[in-house]
Amino acid sequence: MFSAHQNIDLAINNIIKYMTAPEVIFSILKAIFILAAALALVKFGNLFISKSVKVLVGKKTGTKSKIPRERITTLTEVFNSFFTLLVWTTALLTILSEFKVNIAPILASLGIVGLALSMGAKNLIQDYLSGIVILLEDQYRIGEKVELAGKTGEVKEINLRRTILFNPEDKKTCYIPNSEVKTVVNLSRDIS
Repeated sequence: MFSAHQNIDLAINNIIKYMTAPEVIFSILKAIFILAAALALVKFGNLFISKSVKVLVGKKTGTKSKIPRERITTLTEVFNSFFTLLVWTTALLTILSEFKVNIAPILASLGIVGLALSMGAKNLIQDYLSGIVILLEDQYRIGEKVELAGKTGEVKEINLRRTILFNPEDKKTCYIPNSEVKTVVNLSRDIS
């Protein structure tokens, strides 16, 4: 019989032996490389998205006013968030597969969960679709004063899911799901 002390020593020696095996060290190095590559891809991708949105929005508006800058900020934040999520999810799945974790069941489970959520999360899907329409139609931008769903305030953040308004008069922040935005009163734009 081994004593508790000998069992702990044996377990530690087995862990050290496993961790110093060439294939494990190689997998750890690959994982570090994947993380570094993902970080670089996010940085350069976000820079590329930022420059692309500036060029595309600038061509469409043809002006150097404050309005395109607000639209650029809004679109850049949304696209950068989506791109960053996509890159880090891919990096995580790649690292898991590098350590011999079978990601096929994970992907299948995510597909099933996605299907179940899509059936049960009708409002969430409506929020995202409404968010896309709000951004494409340029109904309002970050920094503009608007009235949405009976609330008035300055737009602090827009994403595909919700809009955040801040009312400096009563110092309240409102989180409005985009599917609840039926009518937009933009108090910052002069149409005439």
